[in-house]
Amino acid sequence: MQRTQSEYDGIMAFIWAVVSVTIVAAVRYPYIAASIAAAALISHFLRLPEGAQYLVYGALFVSGAWFTNYYRYYRQWKQQTNQLASGQETVVQQAAQPQQANKKSIHRSVDEIWAEIDSLTGLAEVKEALHEIAAVVQADRERRKQGLPPMKQSLHMVFLGNPGTGKTTVARLVGELFASMGVLPSGHMVETDRSGLVAGYIGQTALKTQEKIRQAMGGVLFVDEAYSLARGSDDKDFGREAVDVLVKAMEDHRDRLCIIFAGYTKEMQELFKANSGLESRIAFTITFPDYTPEELVEIARLYAKKRGWNLGPGVEEALLGRFKAVSDIGKAGNGRYARNVIEQMERKAAVRISRKQGPVDVLTIGDFKQGG
Repeated sequence: MQRTQSEYDGIMAFIWAVVSVTIVAAVRYPYIAASIAAAALISHFLRLPEGAQYLVYGALFVSGAWFTNYYRYYRQWKQQTNQLASGQETVVQQAAQPQQANKKSIHRSVDEIWAEIDSLTGLAEVKEALHEIAAVVQADRERRKQGLPPMKQSLHMVFLGNPGTGKTTVARLVGELFASMGVLPSGHMVETDRSGLVAGYIGQTALKTQEKIRQAMGGVLFVDEAYSLARGSDDKDFGREAVDVLVKAMEDHRDRLCIIFAGYTKEMQELFKANSGLESRIAFTITFPDYTPEELVEIARLYAKKRGWNLGPGVEEALLGRFKAVSDIGKAGNGRYARNVIEQMERKAAVRISRKQGPVDVLTIGDFKQGG
């Protein structure tokens, strides 16, 4: 039986509709499928000639393909955004559970840690501040034992001072001390700076900072050169986002985390301005003074001894003269400067020893003169 053009068009529209529904059911290319179905219906109801039908199918197919790609990219962007949002909550939840189960809970005794603190060269004011902090912590524990309200004293600190004044060493000892006193679960220290907290894209800084917080949970997060987080010139700087995340963690995990911000005294004021809630969450501020020339000589002697060297006759006097001649030891590096001098002497001694000249375990005045 001969079919009329109308019947033929209806059959073709039905076939294309079935094909489109099949594609839609596969949820693969929904916009292409919808475009084909629309083309079939348009061709049927408008009774377009065969050539025009092909044009309609082609135009709507291209449109459908474009919308499919657009929708696919939109879904990927939306999914990434949701992952970032949920990821932040996940990391915070993970941080709330100290992941130190695989860490050995073997700590030195409180007396051993105090012995090391007291053996540090100089830093009399720092040691006094640490004894005060320990007294506050101990008093809070005693109050809790008596059923009294806790003092609600956070553990967070700011270390102010020039480079090479022992801030990192003291931060490590603070973590050990708190662990031995039962204040922190592990007392380990995670050291970081701006590069370890700030990312280059929106949303990533929060995740990166929260990961550092998770790593430090149960111990100390030491943020060196913390003032650099506030150095951005506009609101789009991601350093401020890192500060916001840190401030929240300081409040949420105040009993399981000690965050120590370290940096120059003047520059750290800029950091406090970057977030109004930061300074109020800092419980203790410790200033690390520059070392005196005599203290630098002691640091140099101990450093040489640690590396297996004795100082020969006249070396300590020569070191003292050199350290006194430095106009600004803060800029020179304090303890780092003293250690660098010893390493310079060590290199000269190595050349001398290779030539079979002089003792192999002594840094001589000749090594100092050549190294200086």
